[in-house]
Amino acid sequence: MKLINIFTLVCLLMGFGTFAQNQPVNPAIANDSILNQIEKHLPEGWTMELTKNDLLVYRLKKITVVPGDCDTLSADTIEKYKNNETAAFYFKIDERWSEERMFWTREVNDSLKLRLDLLPQEYGIMHLYDASKSTRSRSVYTGNTQEEKDKIKAYYKKRAEIASHVTRLPNFYTSNYSLFLNSQVGKFSPRMCIIPREASMEANTVYILFLEYCENPLRQ
Repeated sequence: MKLINIFTLVCLLMGFGTFAQNQPVNPAIANDSILNQIEKHLPEGWTMELTKNDLLVYRLKKITVVPGDCDTLSADTIEKYKNNETAAFYFKIDERWSEERMFWTREVNDSLKLRLDLLPQEYGIMHLYDASKSTRSRSVYTGNTQEEKDKIKAYYKKRAEIASHVTRLPNFYTSNYSLFLNSQVGKFSPRMCIIPREASMEANTVYILFLEYCENPLRQ
């Protein structure tokens, strides 16, 4: 009888241990159905941490990140950077925005962006646009005279002031949160060598999980 009781106790303890291991570490993740699903489908060796203001999804083992093409890098160069980074996605979080908040934020942002578009004309610098220095995301103006340079300086100052009032929109919605992707390390890039190479595939998989499970705020 005593042996039976001991055997039963061991089984119960083993069952409890297995049950405990399967429980999410953070109750806030368990209470968010979307984050809970993402956590369950993370690649092996990845984990998720949620705090009051941040969500971190990262690979437990370090990776090597070297600028350049893996096939052209020397072994010495790769060794120099060995295990220098953590493959991760860093999010700032906020409570999930209401449809009304998203609507009015977008309305205000659109009006500010229209103001920014009209600013070069307002400051009389449209003819000073420098196509050779401009990019898709940044317009550059170059002046020759002191008057032109003063106009451009005033324009950039006003532009920065208006741009500071543009509100950043969430990248993803979960059940309870708005997520703002601040930075990411490890996703495939033609300009970066990621070692081991499967780490970049894992990082891409993590990003796809957010695309698949999260809601798109811009669809509101």
